[in-house]
Amino acid sequence: MVKKILCIDSDMVAVQMCVNGLRKLEPEILTDFCESLDEGQKLFNENYYGLIIIDLSILSKDILEFIEEIRRGNFYGDIIFTGNYKDPSTLRKIELLKEIEVLLKPFDIEWFISRIEKYFSDNISIGNRIDSIGPCFFLRLLNLGSCTITCKISKDDKVGMIFFENGQIISAKSWMNSGELALVDLLELSDARIDIIGDKKSVSRKINMDFNSLISIVSSQTPKGCVDRVAGGGTNNFGFIEFIVDEMNKTGKVDGEMIVNSAILKMGLSTFSFPSASEIDLIEHISGDIKDKSKLLKFKKNMMSYLRDREVGKIRKGG
Repeated sequence: MVKKILCIDSDMVAVQMCVNGLRKLEPEILTDFCESLDEGQKLFNENYYGLIIIDLSILSKDILEFIEEIRRGNFYGDIIFTGNYKDPSTLRKIELLKEIEVLLKPFDIEWFISRIEKYFSDNISIGNRIDSIGPCFFLRLLNLGSCTITCKISKDDKVGMIFFENGQIISAKSWMNSGELALVDLLELSDARIDIIGDKKSVSRKINMDFNSLISIVSSQTPKGCVDRVAGGGTNNFGFIEFIVDEMNKTGKVDGEMIVNSAILKMGLSTFSFPSASEIDLIEHISGDIKDKSKLLKFKKNMMSYLRDREVGKIRKGG
């Protein structure tokens, strides 16, 4: 691994702190510091790096092309995103950009230096592996920036487009679907190329859901393991997945409350004792066994609608 770091940060107080610390690692580990995205891109194109540090203060739609350059370039290390915990805009970015880990400033510089040494000597991850930064990160940043823009996602002969208007996804097209199902296709592509097209494309609206609900439904969720903990570690088919699919085939819809309650009873629990957060994990577990994408999307939409209705008091949780 190349023992060289690129640090891009406009907060000169924090940068000076890093300078004072990281200079102690020279000449074994070298660091380039810069204050702007343009300078960072120039340095990246002229050098090889094993670690990149980017502050959230410069994280906007303008940095998307640079992140994609990093993903497609000769870089195989970690990206550390940093941010000042006192900055409201940083906190909002952390809240919305759920796919990334953020190192909050101020942090102990001696601890930071020791972590960097371990990263370069033992390859112990200190931030976000570059291959973990995928399409959802780009989509969330476009939403955060209220962008009206087109996002092209492609891999080999599979190409699709996601259309944004004021930060909301209004349409999507893949090589075989349109609308929400196209979005499912595109987010399932691993190691896809992502291009941001500045021109607004004239498309008809096919998607009417708000961004956060839409992404919650179509994107892969990180397993939190609540089902395993509540059910005593079991991850087998609980016996009601076939019922769900069969019910959807018959009626075209699924009663959310019925499914949640039936599932919990199958596990020998009461609805009162089953944590609400675990229900989301339960939905994800069931979803993993529904291979038909149209049925999967229908099921998730219904379940999300049910949980939202219950959250605002339209449905009372049983005891």
